[in-house]
Amino acid sequence: MRAPGRSLYCHGAAFLSKQLGQNAAIPARDAQVSDEKRQAVMSINTNVAAHNQALGDLLRAARLRRRMSQLDLALTAGISQRHLGFVELGRASPSRELLSKLLDALESSQAERSFVYLAAGFTVPAASQDDALERQTQALQLLTRQCGGIPLVVFDHTWTTLGLNGVGLQLARFLMPRLDWSGIDEQGGGLDMIAATAHPDGLLSQARHPAKIASALLARFEGDRYVEPGVEERIEACCDALGQRFGDYACPTDEDPWSPIDLCFDTEIGPLTFVTMQCLMTPPHAVSLKMPRMELWLPADNQTRNALARASEQFAGARPAIAEVAASG
Repeated sequence: MRAPGRSLYCHGAAFLSKQLGQNAAIPARDAQVSDEKRQAVMSINTNVAAHNQALGDLLRAARLRRRMSQLDLALTAGISQRHLGFVELGRASPSRELLSKLLDALESSQAERSFVYLAAGFTVPAASQDDALERQTQALQLLTRQCGGIPLVVFDHTWTTLGLNGVGLQLARFLMPRLDWSGIDEQGGGLDMIAATAHPDGLLSQARHPAKIASALLARFEGDRYVEPGVEERIEACCDALGQRFGDYACPTDEDPWSPIDLCFDTEIGPLTFVTMQCLMTPPHAVSLKMPRMELWLPADNQTRNALARASEQFAGARPAIAEVAASG
């Protein structure tokens, strides 16, 4: 009499043999899939290793520029020299906390910190940008006082003006004469650019193609929707107001929102045409969403250029209206 276990084993073996015979191609296909997965994993590991090595080289170069040994930096940062060595060799991926300790120990500048964080795949901490943002804001405000004949506005990430130069403030008052300017300071700071776009007497009140300009501006506003609490509600209110005025034509487009916008205004002194351009006073690797921005309104034709030139020449404490300046020319 055969043992039950033996019988079950034989039946199982026979079943497996039959199945393998019917599906002889399966092992080869599985082997191919496994080989592809192995190659994909090897490729990912290679990319991660190269990424870690580049970051390690960056940290090592920063340490050597300060003539610090690995031991000195490790002690100052409060980590082990062995761990630091692995990071510099690319054999370990540093956490954000570790990078913060190393950068503090190196007394790195804001630009260097931003470069290291981005190289490691992290966003730049907002708290570390405060001093740099203040310096950039001061520099931009100084620029508004020095830049003469081209309208220029400096604003923050909430689309609130920090200041305009003389001809820029003069132009803004001319294009939006019925807007409430009571809360705006002498340098043009404090103007809500989103609300000014939505207001019936605001920026679009004299625009030749208001729906097209509204669409382009809404696309720009959308980029900062979640940067700061409260901005989203202002954008929604602006979108609703423009939708009531222009319908679906005011919806944001799929075009690049940061491409130059052509502005044409039909005013009492004739058409004024501009091309806008935004820029930042910082290297590309140090850019963050909360940095102050500068927008230039470049005259697109001779009539606009001449009107602004005359306004700029006569700009003084009395701030004459552009219409009066143009008439005097």
